[in-house]
Amino acid sequence: MDFEFEVKKRTGQTRKPWTAVVLTLLMPGLGQVYNGQLQKGCLFALFSTAFGLAITIFSLKLPFIVLGLFFLLTILILVLAIVDGVKTARKLKYNFQPKRYNRPVVYIAIYLIFGLGGDLAGSAYIKQAHVRAYKIPSGSMMNTLIVGDHILIDKTADRITRGDIVVFEFPPDADKANPRDFIKRVIGMPGDKIEIRDKQLLVNDQLLVEDYVEHQDAQTIPADASPRDNLAPLKVPAGMYFTMGDNRDYSFDSRFWGFVAEEKISGRAAKIYWSWDSKNTEVRWQRIGQTID
Repeated sequence: MDFEFEVKKRTGQTRKPWTAVVLTLLMPGLGQVYNGQLQKGCLFALFSTAFGLAITIFSLKLPFIVLGLFFLLTILILVLAIVDGVKTARKLKYNFQPKRYNRPVVYIAIYLIFGLGGDLAGSAYIKQAHVRAYKIPSGSMMNTLIVGDHILIDKTADRITRGDIVVFEFPPDADKANPRDFIKRVIGMPGDKIEIRDKQLLVNDQLLVEDYVEHQDAQTIPADASPRDNLAPLKVPAGMYFTMGDNRDYSFDSRFWGFVAEEKISGRAAKIYWSWDSKNTEVRWQRIGQTID
């Protein structure tokens, strides 16, 4: 009798827990489909893709804590899918009767629809002038932005205003195949009169109050030696902007190489999504999620 029971027990196919785990890591929900639970698998895949897309689409519109919640939900869905897949595979043991959809081609189709499809949709959203990532390479924007900050740029910003921090193609690189990106603050708008007197910035003959400015060099350089601290009055042409770094004494900006054309501006700096202190090899947690202004 024991022998007959064992034969009957093994009449179906096996479901291997490790296979369910591998498929789930590839795409949440595939482990459930592997275990014969098509509807449950599609729900896992749908929610995982939806939360992933939400992180991309609303990266600039929602508070960082909400985005973090979306991220935690995607992780939770993955963990739940793995646990459910393993438990179901162990429960089925040798009694699983394959469904019509238990074929590699179906697993691939689900991955293409939910996994790869979600990735392509997210990439398309980013590419269609919405969001771009940028790493701060120098200290010219200290202390607003520091070396090691990773920021998100809003490429939908249709109106640039004074005080905005923007990323643009470096004007002297206009004739190069791969122009460098610079990040500075917009100081002068089209038609503005710009003047600098002993480090004091005047816009349209009015002293501009700049709480964000950092001066690290007490020396004042005369105008005949450098335009850093003294700049003769000039007018910003139409369609152009005058930009400067917040670390005013150590910034290579419009004082030295001129104006930035509007069409060369990639977008406006929006949020810090990561910050790494390479000198001390640690994460600057307090900077993550900060809005840039």
